[in-house]
Amino acid sequence: MSAVPETGDAPFAVSAETQEIPVLDLGPYRAGVAGACAALGGQMRDALERIGFYFIENHGVDQALVDAVFAQAERFHAQPLAAKMALGASHAAPGA
Repeated sequence: MSAVPETGDAPFAVSAETQEIPVLDLGPYRAGVAGACAALGGQMRDALERIGFYFIENHGVDQALVDAVFAQAERFHAQPLAAKMALGASHAAPGA
């Protein structure tokens, strides 16, 4: 497998193997299933090397909290650009 996705006719087009974001299931790991950690690690590595992203299911985070975080993210991104830029996010590492 090439380290760079196939480009096709457009720059940054993705190949057929990178069309879907993988879904990683934490259920077996959280349940203590033997070998689940190693399997999950392999799936995570594959997802990050091929796609760069993944979804997680059966993570154990309460749905109300997930919904609240998404609502806050939507609220933030709905602001005008000037308001977001005024926050002055730091690129320094924590504690630096």
